[in-house]
Amino acid sequence: MRRGADGSVDAGAGAGAVMHKLTITGASDDLIEIGGDFSEEIGWYHNDDDEPGYLAVSDGTMLSVSYDKDGIWRFALVSRGRAQIAKVEGIADADTNDVVTLTCDEPFKHVLFGTKMARP
Repeated sequence: MRRGADGSVDAGAGAGAVMHKLTITGASDDLIEIGGDFSEEIGWYHNDDDEPGYLAVSDGTMLSVSYDKDGIWRFALVSRGRAQIAKVEGIADADTNDVVTLTCDEPFKHVLFGTKMARP
């Protein structure tokens, strides 16, 4: 498996597919960090009384986002898109945040963040 300069992963000989990756986690008490095919920091301070935030990824994946009472960034799947999803749960005692990794055979084009979601 080889990684390209753009963060993509070549699955190897015979597989024929270049895989694209995004990693989503939190930092401090006010940053959502995105890395992989592109990098971005989204500033958001989540109060205990706030509704969760939402990340919508170009592949169709949607995640809810919250910063819990233990000081850990939490990400939960709201809807599954085209990408494969792997999640490592953050641990309060270890002071680690959730880390979500999305892997897809199509490039990621954007990640949108918002605090409201309309549903039928």
